[in-house]
Amino acid sequence: MLKATFFKHSLLYFFAEAFNKGIVLITLPIFTYLLTPAEFGLISIYASITAVLIVLMGLSSHQAVIRNYHDNNVVFSNFMGALLPFIIIFTLLIVSVVILNRVSIATLINVDEMIIVLSVVVAFFGIYLQMELSYLQSSNSSLKYTKVLVIRNIFIIGLSVIFMTNLTSDIYYGRFYSELIVGIALFLFSMLNLFRLCTFSADFKTIKSSLSYSLPLVVSSLAGLILLSSDVLIINKFLGAEDAGIYSFGFSISMAVYILISAINNAWIPFYFKSSNDGLIPKVTVIASINYKVVLLFTLAVIMFSQYLVVILAPSSYYESQTLIPIITVGFVFLFLSNIFVSYLLYSKKTLILSVFLVIAAGINVVLNYFFIPIYGYAVAAWTTLFSYFVLFGLNFIYVYFYKGLALIKLTEIFYYFLLFVSFVMIDYMVVFDSVLPELLFKATLVFSSVLVYFYRAIYDLLLSRLKL
Repeated sequence: MLKATFFKHSLLYFFAEAFNKGIVLITLPIFTYLLTPAEFGLISIYASITAVLIVLMGLSSHQAVIRNYHDNNVVFSNFMGALLPFIIIFTLLIVSVVILNRVSIATLINVDEMIIVLSVVVAFFGIYLQMELSYLQSSNSSLKYTKVLVIRNIFIIGLSVIFMTNLTSDIYYGRFYSELIVGIALFLFSMLNLFRLCTFSADFKTIKSSLSYSLPLVVSSLAGLILLSSDVLIINKFLGAEDAGIYSFGFSISMAVYILISAINNAWIPFYFKSSNDGLIPKVTVIASINYKVVLLFTLAVIMFSQYLVVILAPSSYYESQTLIPIITVGFVFLFLSNIFVSYLLYSKKTLILSVFLVIAAGINVVLNYFFIPIYGYAVAAWTTLFSYFVLFGLNFIYVYFYKGLALIKLTEIFYYFLLFVSFVMIDYMVVFDSVLPELLFKATLVFSSVLVYFYRAIYDLLLSRLKL
């Protein structure tokens, strides 16, 4: 029953994430043909700034919502009633500070000051949507969670296209305006729901307890964002918005794997917390193993067909990004493995250790990018991202697996299935065809064969059960 529930919520979260980021992938041709690589790069820079501001202003309060919902010693309504007013006051203060210093910040980042203003306002609205989504995730309201994200992204994409096709200059601002309008609407929706959860009180002890858990996660979330998006900012600084746009496009294609990872993680965290409370760690290891195989297979498919996606989704000015996708997606595999072990750190409230590991990995990423990007160009950022995620996985794995002795997934299993994955990638790389159709058929056959190899036992058991019937 627990396994079935996990996969039910995983499927809904996958649909939400697939729609959330997948609609961006599907609509890429609209934006790549409307925008130059430089303009596309500016949208990516805006998204990175907004994401950083959400973390700084929100103090990772959404993480505290998830943890305290599953804490049997906490009255959740009292917790929310103390936390929400504090976050409102704090976020309004930060918005004021950022707007007053917008010129200095814009000069530092090398963007227009209006982008800073729009980013901080959109981030303010986004914090409360993030808290609402965390509550829905914790309470296993995965269907409502999915509906919110689907509606959000339909309106953002639709309004973006309307604005961009009607603006006469700086048409990329159409994306910013659409996020602002949708952000206001969802802010009102989120606040209405969050207020209903609250029993208001000036409980400073609850606020202190919440911050002691979430503040280290601010550091870890910022470090995670640095790993995910600092490449674009550094490329823009050294090479300009055009190269940042080409890299961002390749990264956007690679996000197909990140969508799956995010969906699994959204279901994994509450599943792990509940399983740990109930003493069901053996079931956790089974689910972790299945998820790892699924991620590897999906990554394999993305790598094999990525070159066709690039050609379909963008004009020739973006084609250089093709070589980046296999490298970035493999990096996401190590991010997934890292998330498996991070769940233990979150459950045991070892957020400081989590932050240290993320800061180390992010620091490596920034240093390598600053050193190598000016020398080798934007393509090297894909390799630095892969290496940084590998380091992050190694740190979390060593701490949980060896130091704490908790084998959420075995090292031999990780190595064995990854070796199979590399073997399939190499076969695809070495076999060359003169025409497209035979190549597509070969790739499809290879993906199907990999599914049989990875899940041969489950397929055998299923066939056997059918024969018995």
